[in-house]
Amino acid sequence: MSSGSSETSEKGAQRGAEADGQIVDLSSQATPLYGGRYELQELLGVGASGSVYRARDVELGELVALKVLRKELLGDAATVENFRNEVRLARRVTHPNVARVFDIGEHDGEKFLTMELLSGQSLSQRLIDTVDGKPRPLPLREIATLLDQLCAALTAAHRSGIIHCDLKPDNILLCSDGRVVVTDFGIARALFHRRKASKEEKPRQVVGRFDGTPMYVSPEQVNGEDVDARTDLYSLGVVLYELVTGVTPFAGDSLVALLMARVLAPIPNPRSVRPDVPESIAAIVMRCLRVARNERFQSTEELARAFRAAVDASESDPTVQLDAKQFHSALAAARTTNTSAASMIRDSGEAAREEAFQTVTAKAANQSTAQTVAVFPLINQGSKEDDYFVDGLTQEIIDGLSFLHGIRVFGKGAVSNWSGRESDLLQVGKELGAGLLISGSVRRVGVLLRITVRMVKAVDGIQVYAHRADCLDSDLLVKAESIVTEIAAALKLQEQSQPKRAPKDADLVEKYLRARYLYSRSDHASLEQSVALFEELLHRSPADARLLLHYALTLSRLWFFGGQDGAQKAQAAAEQLVKVAPNHSASFLALAGVLFQGTDLVGTVRALGRALTLNPDLADAHELLGRILVETGPIRDGLMRLTLARTLDPGLFRVLVDQARTCALLGDFDRAHALLADDSLRGRSFAIQWILRGRLCLWARDQKRALQYLADPEIVQGLYPRAKLLFHAAAGHNQIEPQMVLSAGIGSERSSPRGRTFVFQMQAELFATYGQLEQTVRSVARSVDAGLTDLAWLERCPPLQPLSKDPRMTALHRVVYGRALAIRDALSSVPSRS
Repeated sequence: MSSGSSETSEKGAQRGAEADGQIVDLSSQATPLYGGRYELQELLGVGASGSVYRARDVELGELVALKVLRKELLGDAATVENFRNEVRLARRVTHPNVARVFDIGEHDGEKFLTMELLSGQSLSQRLIDTVDGKPRPLPLREIATLLDQLCAALTAAHRSGIIHCDLKPDNILLCSDGRVVVTDFGIARALFHRRKASKEEKPRQVVGRFDGTPMYVSPEQVNGEDVDARTDLYSLGVVLYELVTGVTPFAGDSLVALLMARVLAPIPNPRSVRPDVPESIAAIVMRCLRVARNERFQSTEELARAFRAAVDASESDPTVQLDAKQFHSALAAARTTNTSAASMIRDSGEAAREEAFQTVTAKAANQSTAQTVAVFPLINQGSKEDDYFVDGLTQEIIDGLSFLHGIRVFGKGAVSNWSGRESDLLQVGKELGAGLLISGSVRRVGVLLRITVRMVKAVDGIQVYAHRADCLDSDLLVKAESIVTEIAAALKLQEQSQPKRAPKDADLVEKYLRARYLYSRSDHASLEQSVALFEELLHRSPADARLLLHYALTLSRLWFFGGQDGAQKAQAAAEQLVKVAPNHSASFLALAGVLFQGTDLVGTVRALGRALTLNPDLADAHELLGRILVETGPIRDGLMRLTLARTLDPGLFRVLVDQARTCALLGDFDRAHALLADDSLRGRSFAIQWILRGRLCLWARDQKRALQYLADPEIVQGLYPRAKLLFHAAAGHNQIEPQMVLSAGIGSERSSPRGRTFVFQMQAELFATYGQLEQTVRSVARSVDAGLTDLAWLERCPPLQPLSKDPRMTALHRVVYGRALAIRDALSSVPSRS
């Protein structure tokens, strides 16, 4: 029985307690202090022997877990003795991976004990933490990390003369602080205690009378023999089998059959259930399950070393994290090659991954050019005030084309360098690698629109489609849909099923386009105005998929900046969108964006997997997945995804920022700054680009480059004042407070968890730069509390390196590493692009 559980399991336990007439939630009663000392606050769970509460020790002012033995068991001398035993033996073991037990007491005839209050989930809950709730195996690297801590716990117990005797997933807690903790020493035995049998006494062969859980007990427990430390190694072997395969090794139609299977049946091979398990791993698990104790591993240290070595040597686990040698190899490659992300991972010792990467990017780049379309901004031939109207029509055409199967669409970002002259159209298209080019113009006179759209071949300028028509401005969205339908017919493409919008309300169209335009500006005030417009429109059309899509995207962005009720509204809008348009990749991409802001990266990855299943060429999904991977690892897989995203859509300039940051974390600052100065970014500067430049100057203590940036015309003109502060700090001019660099809303309680983690990361970097190490640790801890998943930053950010051996940072690292492992496990749901 673990002393902590997730909120969901706690509530489930309470419901179970209410359904069981024998257990009463004592915390709901106005009783005096329990045992004269403890204030019961909440029922955490119910087990076979009793119930566990969160309680406050009023004497010391600390929270503890308080376990009360069932009243009906008090007459069972053996059960009461086990209860005492749990305290007596567990108190002999002092180790971070063993739940601490404090004391035993009595209250109105009830026996209770107090122990360390732990929060997290049991290993059994982790095994079924899946979409369908069915158990599945864990990644080998995660198993190795869990096993290291489990073996450390058992080693400490065995050295203290204690055998656990009931090791199972229910008694293994994965704490929210990153620890793996062994609980419930209720039936543990003293290691050196031996039953003194008389010479006349025959060896006991009693099946069904044993201490332990039938699925996990050892053969010697089944046979009623004495136990030793290798008994725990057998039970750990059963747990290992379950972690590797997702199922337990033994089965039987009855308890007797189940117990005898481990004594008489052949040892099951994990590869019979999961053929991709490496033979070395299978051999280790099977050795743990040997009937003869002297044929098993003889110590937990020996088992942990063997399993870790087997995982490190294995090439079959796709989630293996990069080790130090691989990172240095990537760094060496980055320093000797040019600007592409492909070059950053070449010659890094992962030839198979590099080959796969080259294959997937080649397929992206070499798709039939006849089906690769660049949409140039439509020219506004009317008043400047109608720019947002014309921009809206352009974006509607781009969005509509993105729903077509068998086509790649380059949007406005990819053609941002276009001068607007028709004579340059073909040249820009050829440089982009597009086969077809769409351009046109719009003139608005009163309520009338004159729209001209044409599509030409990039190779020779021959026109293959033209649309010239006049319409009312209220028919703009209908007109955009008809243009997309006509282009699909001209290219003989299949339109993806999507709900059609045909509003005849000029006010609705006007406000919709204005809301989208405000969203594109991205500043806090514009986002708030955009949200207000979308809410007005949704009040009139609550099930409109297109409105819900852009409303969710706007709320998600506003949430980062600290928008009012951003979390609840964004989540609700995204979930409603998925219900309204469940077959749209954009629906799941929007949901992924909301979950990403909430630092639910497991949910984000699953939503991205669904989006990519519906549309394997969805560049924004590959880009977000790449960002997650470069943070949580494997870092090269993240670089691959980012490069693929930019290949699919060269307008995704944020990719360069993520690649630059990754280069800096790998130690190549020259390459990082070169990426941020890429030709494609000229004339397209944005705040995050300059903020990152400032951060990199601080990381490398690069005063020379900081001074150069301070002389840049954009900084001199005051376009990016917060980045300018960072450059002054990096140049050694003055120290700055972290809040001076960031917008007021970011990092507030109303900001998204993603926003808060970013703020605290910035604080930690600044404090570390100034040598204020205590403040640095506190800022990192606050970032972790807010949901930090950026393992690469925590491990590699240069200002943090002086604290790498600090035990507090080590504990924080365990938490983030555990989150990264869970995210990588979720990656199995993401389809590979073929």
